Amino acid sequence: MILLGGLHDPRHDSSVTTHLPVGAVRCVVCIALLLLASSRDAHAQNVLKIGTVAPQGSSWGQVLGVWERAVNERSGGALRLRFYWNGTQGDEMAMVDKILAGQLHAAAVTSAGLGKIHKPILVLQVPGLFSSWAKLDVTRNALRDELTAGALAASGLRIAGWGDVGRVRMFSRGFAVTGPSSVRGRKPFVGRENDISRVLFQSIGGVTPVVASVPEVLPGLTSRRIDVVAAPSIACEQLQWSSRLDHMIASSSTMLIGAMVLSE
Repeated sequence: MILLGGLHDPRHDSSVTTHLPVGAVRCVVCIALLLLASSRDAHAQNVLKIGTVAPQGSSWGQVLGVWERAVNERSGGALRLRFYWNGTQGDEMAMVDKILAGQLHAAAVTSAGLGKIHKPILVLQVPGLFSSWAKLDVTRNALRDELTAGALAASGLRIAGWGDVGRVRMFSRGFAVTGPSSVRGRKPFVGRENDISRVLFQSIGGVTPVVASVPEVLPGLTSRRIDVVAAPSIACEQLQWSSRLDHMIASSSTMLIGAMVLSE
């Protein structure tokens, strides 16, 4: 157990792991080529609308900002990326719906958005299934056609690149999570489509999950409506949740996957 606050900065925690495969970087090039190739007017400016729950000033926002500038420069201004930050287009499920409706071209999503598109992808999130990112990658690559390519293509979507978030850890406020029984009577955050966490807390019993979207977590922590969060350390820090939490379990049994999903 690690005490947070002034004594602990998640950015300097040696246990923090952020996994960013090369495919996540390639996705911008892929998007640019697809959109420019479909353009009928070489002089027209194409705007690619991309949704994300990440704040613009976060580390993720800074990386996406680099992509935005690079695409603008390399396309000679013919292609521009427009990011909708901080969940302004809704949570991940809402953004997937907007891609399917043609209101967005792409979105950066985690297992929440991917699970809405194709539930079997959530097998990659089963707690304790993978002990390393390498093992997760091997499994994901082996099941690529079964879990991703076919199902996403049927929905008119494609994964332009994977960009996983990090190892999921349990954070809490005002008490230490030392075992399942210590969560009884508490109010953990659960994503709207997070069936795995919902079943987990139901099996413990006496837990009152707070179903919310990512943008609703910070206000929930501030008002104490939420007092337990399971998330990667980098997410807690970048989304400003860590300032409202004071305990963290150092061990982790789950890895939060993520990807850039693109409309065909």
